[in-house]
Amino acid sequence: MEKLKRILMAAMMCCVVSAGAFAQQDPKPPPPKEPPPKVNAEEKKNPPPPKNEDKKKP
Repeated sequence: MEKLKRILMAAMMCCVVSAGAFAQQDPKPPPPKEPPPKVNAEEKKNPPPPKNEDKKKP
């Protein structure tokens, strides 16, 4: 009976050790992320000219 316990304990320890070794392996890297969309700030560089409403006052 003691010999059976030792064999079972050795087998369980081997299973735990091998499971721990497989758990330490690096998983596959995640797929690359898409870059965020770029905001075009060039449209705001040239604002419209100011309107002169003083010329048409009565």
